[in-house]
Amino acid sequence: MTWSPPFPVPEAPTTFPEPRADPTGDSLRTSDSIQGNIIAGFSKDFQSLLFLQVQDRAGGLDWLAELRPRLATTAQVATFNRQFSEMLRISGSDPQHLAGVWVNVSFTAEGLELLAPRLRASLQVEGIDDGVQLFTSGARAQAEQLGDIGRSSPDHWVFGRDGQHIHLVVTVAADRSEDLAVEVHRQRELAARHNLLMVFEQPGATLPGPHKGQEHFGFKDGISQPGVRGYDPESQDHPGEVEGKPGTDLIAAGEFLLGYPRHNGEKRNIPEWLFDGSFLVVRRLAQDVPAWWAQVEHAYLQLPQAVREELSADAFAARFVGRWRSGTPVDKAPHTDVRGGRRRSEDNDFDFETDPSGDRCPRFAHIRKVYPRSTSPVGVEGSNLHRILRRGIPFGPAFDPTAGRGHGIDSERGLVFACYQSSLSDQFQFLQQSCVNNTDFPDSDDGTDPVIGVDGPVTLHLGGDTTPVPSLQRCIQTQGSVYALTPSMETLQTIIEAE
Repeated sequence: MTWSPPFPVPEAPTTFPEPRADPTGDSLRTSDSIQGNIIAGFSKDFQSLLFLQVQDRAGGLDWLAELRPRLATTAQVATFNRQFSEMLRISGSDPQHLAGVWVNVSFTAEGLELLAPRLRASLQVEGIDDGVQLFTSGARAQAEQLGDIGRSSPDHWVFGRDGQHIHLVVTVAADRSEDLAVEVHRQRELAARHNLLMVFEQPGATLPGPHKGQEHFGFKDGISQPGVRGYDPESQDHPGEVEGKPGTDLIAAGEFLLGYPRHNGEKRNIPEWLFDGSFLVVRRLAQDVPAWWAQVEHAYLQLPQAVREELSADAFAARFVGRWRSGTPVDKAPHTDVRGGRRRSEDNDFDFETDPSGDRCPRFAHIRKVYPRSTSPVGVEGSNLHRILRRGIPFGPAFDPTAGRGHGIDSERGLVFACYQSSLSDQFQFLQQSCVNNTDFPDSDDGTDPVIGVDGPVTLHLGGDTTPVPSLQRCIQTQGSVYALTPSMETLQTIIEAE
């Protein structure tokens, strides 16, 4: 019997289907259609991203057919993560005997053109969602708009540069480094067997020991993630928030998964084969740790004496991020870190509505730039139309020159930034271009994001006084960028059998 896809595969659709019903409860947790890591994060300490090039279409389709049974689904990952969290809660430490290995796959527009030309053609129609158009044009075409110039220009990228053909991105994640090594070796053999070229391999791992959970500048990372309606349980006491996570908003699934209504109820114009998929952004961001801290210290010493009497050097550094190194928000603790008196679950339970001028948390602070909450010019609901699900991980050793060779400036380190969303234009690109690099967001003359934004001065408001901070240089260098599509399991089967 010939297999047929569960949805029409048009050459060039002129109309777009209505979205599915907004999911309720935790119905998405049982999905075998949505690939893992989109809404059910892999949450592993060790990862590798494999950037592959297909040499011939037949070999690529055979490779995909052999890979598909190894791909993780949302249901599998959600079940594992729930068991892991429960055992962690009971024992107080990571359960050593509970370990997993997860794999997912994403396509660049060029890869889709090669392996599924009919599907790719259906994206070249009038009226299609703007985010789809950014996917088809690719990350390299957007570099200048995002501030990726000079040392960060595509000419210097290790992946995604001009003339380097990347068709597929395979994410491999594991709880144990030895398990990751085994799976990556298996993936290399699978690629070689079907004549796929490994263009680049990007390893990543959570930092060890006292640095665990931090990024390389030394700040706790991955704290503020949105909840997803239909996946995360809703709080009974605070409707619209995630149970057990005060201040964490539940966002409509359609902001992260294609084929569902957006947070404002609107639909995206997309063909049906995109349903249950998501767009992936991968960026390699190298971090110059000593330069960043030297710059923070230099800027602090240029502040007026009265400001330095009110703010310590650590408090000033925390204002660049919007959190202390422990993760405590400066909105709740503007002068001294009160980590010992706060629970981790409360680290998102704050808003900037009582701090419009940025006296406690500067309006230029990284966390306020990318998520201004209710102080956004369009309010919290407007902010929630631009959320992303971050799945990044550090790469390289922690900066510690006393540890010997490879732990100082003689080694590269940074963040493998990865995020999922239903629209590249409304989400990642909007955040980077209209918020992070915008000197007038959320208000005039605030300056760019001093952590990940382009060069420029920022304005500090403190005690009713306004203090300009000297021009800051970007200490993060973009070394690679790719836009990709992580399709549903049904669409993968369509590519394998119907194309």
